[in-house]
Amino acid sequence: MGSKNILGVIFSKDYLKFDYGPTHPLKPERFIKTINAFRKNLQFDLITPKKINHQILIDLNIHSQEYINIVRECSDLKHNFLTLDTPCFRGIYDWALLYCGGTITGCDLLLEKKYQIVFNTLGGLHHAKYDKDGGFCVFNDCALALTYLFEKKQKVAYLDIDAHAGDGTYLILYDKPILKISIHEDPRFIYPGRGFIHEVGKNEGYGYTLNIPIPPGSGDREFINVIEQLVVPILTKYNPDILVIQCGVDGFYLDPLPHLYYTHHGFLEFAKIIRKFKKSILLCSGGGYSKYVHYLHLIILGTLSYQDEKIEKVIQHLDNILPKRDQKSKDIENIIKKIQKNHPIFDILNI
Repeated sequence: MGSKNILGVIFSKDYLKFDYGPTHPLKPERFIKTINAFRKNLQFDLITPKKINHQILIDLNIHSQEYINIVRECSDLKHNFLTLDTPCFRGIYDWALLYCGGTITGCDLLLEKKYQIVFNTLGGLHHAKYDKDGGFCVFNDCALALTYLFEKKQKVAYLDIDAHAGDGTYLILYDKPILKISIHEDPRFIYPGRGFIHEVGKNEGYGYTLNIPIPPGSGDREFINVIEQLVVPILTKYNPDILVIQCGVDGFYLDPLPHLYYTHHGFLEFAKIIRKFKKSILLCSGGGYSKYVHYLHLIILGTLSYQDEKIEKVIQHLDNILPKRDQKSKDIENIIKKIQKNHPIFDILNI
């Protein structure tokens, strides 16, 4: 590898140049806390992203020219909103091209084998679709990364652990034979209202979309069971060259938006399991709206980059300060068995 560190972290002060308004759950402060926590606790190389040209979004069939034009107009304040949860602000167009550039930078660093793990501090905006935004997401950097790597002849897989289904990502790539797994709260109870088991892809992409909806109230046990019983055997057999992870941490039990009960120990265990694959990994930060997001991403990145000793004090600190949770186990075995029995990816991979 080209660096003494196996971890590269992509960040720019220009990532902070967004303003969805004072009452919006996504705020610049989150990303300031994240990069500061990394600087204090981890060994890594800091990498500056470069803004992409919008043409790559068109050439790779990620977004339509018409939609890109709408975002430009939004950036010039010719509109008030893209949709109600994505307000316009001056500069939103360049901001979106920059975080996409961060994700492409991460792809290139992995392709060049300069790092084993790369984290885009602002990325994972997985709700944006071909011709519209969604859920605070302007351009879909996850779909962009997967397509970019696929076009570079990489066998790439996508794992999305955000509490909200990665609908934009799998819909943009619905007909592509790129493995896309999303573990999320049952969409009958939460945005975006899709991400159901029966959505499996079409044409060449048939079977390559795997949605794993879990009940509201699910916690670490349910999360890790899904990882161990579904994700591990699939990724083991699929054996990707590069793994792209949307590592949203809004499944945390103190997050104000979803209704899941993951703890920092759940994210720790998740990272330990994924680490065993010894793959090149691009992580995009995704959702997270509690005041603990920076700690959770710190635990995930510290574990994946084998810096366990550096995060021990953080884990202990959270053990000491976090309130007790009242969470009852949920029955997800039927969901797991249904997927194992009926989802076409198991036939495709001969599992």
